[in-house]
Amino acid sequence: LRVNIAGPGRLVDSRNITGVAGWTATSRITLTGEGSLLTAVYFTVPAATRITLNGAPATLADLAKDDVVYIATLGAATVDATPTLSIAAHRIRVVGAFVSQRFVWTTALAGRAFMTLRLADGTLRELRWHDAALAAEPAAPAAGSTITYALNADGHARLLVAAVLATNIVRVTSVATVGGAPPSVTYDMRGTAVTHVTYLGFPHGQIGNIGRITVNAVTNEVDAYEQLYTAVPTTRRGRVFSVDAAGNVIVVQVYDMTQLVEIYHVTRTDFVAYDQGALFAIGAFRPTANFAIGDRVYFGVDTAGQIQAIFRKRDQTTWAD
Repeated sequence: LRVNIAGPGRLVDSRNITGVAGWTATSRITLTGEGSLLTAVYFTVPAATRITLNGAPATLADLAKDDVVYIATLGAATVDATPTLSIAAHRIRVVGAFVSQRFVWTTALAGRAFMTLRLADGTLRELRWHDAALAAEPAAPAAGSTITYALNADGHARLLVAAVLATNIVRVTSVATVGGAPPSVTYDMRGTAVTHVTYLGFPHGQIGNIGRITVNAVTNEVDAYEQLYTAVPTTRRGRVFSVDAAGNVIVVQVYDMTQLVEIYHVTRTDFVAYDQGALFAIGAFRPTANFAIGDRVYFGVDTAGQIQAIFRKRDQTTWAD
């Protein structure tokens, strides 16, 4: 009796299959991974297969995409449809903001990678990548992106399940939906043009608008977009009280005639600033350093009352337009 322990691998799919010539109705599990597993290797799962999830008894239906699994098979697991004896699945996730990555050479030709995440409670946690013999340092996720790692049975990072960049407020400048290339959206992010593939179905009517966009750092595609402004908002206006260009901070004082009513300031790092165009159209991007104390501005705030978009008034001599 020869038993092969294959894994850990990444569970890609598990489902019932029928109608295959020479087969009776049965089940299968499909994996990708390194080492003894080939890309898209699948195994038949007989009814007698012992299955566990995080150490507890489970069924094939309990397993999910991106679980880390160890499979024992009768014979080598180098060909498709190898029957399984047991499946040990692990669903252990660590989620946090990516802080840094370090690479330690352990030999002249190989090394280990360590990733540090900031968890929701503010503490730092360092994870070791499962492969202890990397030939080179792997590409690091984007700084500040929200990372989800799946851990293996040893508690090491086995799989980057998801990486979502911090949400940014941007202005849509163009949408490409024709031709042989995938659909894409180009937007202005504080003076820098950025293009990403998206399958959200961006309407061309969003061009020129300001919204909140989320980019998946794994697929490099836009996962979500929320429209915020189609024109300069006029319900809030005031004068610039102070400017900190290095810290990207603008403080705005709001007056009712001559009496100070409120003070608004920026505590977020992703606020955007533009000129007022014709009437109340959104004009050109304006860097923080190009605002001056006393400038008349319109601005919009988020649900916490913090400035998320600020617009320098076209006519600085009056509030009339």
